[in-house]
Amino acid sequence: MYIILPRLSKQTTQDDLLRLASSVLAHKLKVPFTKSPNLHSCMILTITDEAGDKDYHGKLCIEPDSAAEWFIQKIKGQKLHGKSLLAREFIARHRDAKTQAMSLENERRRQSLKIERLKPTEAPSIVNEGARDFDEEAKD
Repeated sequence: MYIILPRLSKQTTQDDLLRLASSVLAHKLKVPFTKSPNLHSCMILTITDEAGDKDYHGKLCIEPDSAAEWFIQKIKGQKLHGKSLLAREFIARHRDAKTQAMSLENERRRQSLKIERLKPTEAPSIVNEGARDFDEEAKD
């Protein structure tokens, strides 16, 4: 089952999300003769609107579905980089095979939104703006 964690902090990296998900799943009680929880994939998606504002969302694939449902309940209220987390099942919107367009019933997003997958090694950028001024003040 795919799970979405909406509105993550912009400081969240894929490694942070992977560590958190693995830690939560490690606490799931293993009942004999049942499948252990398995985290198949973990990624961060960015959604950019027409103003250039970005939202960060986590997308996980956890199997079996019972473990994914358990994860959704256990992650609620946990914090990552100071933001409370919430999770829900990810529902894929299906495209028409011939036209590759979404039907109006399925598509509720604004057409101007740009959805991208954050590269696994991509970390938050460091702003050096104003660093020179700080160094000069430190010398005085």
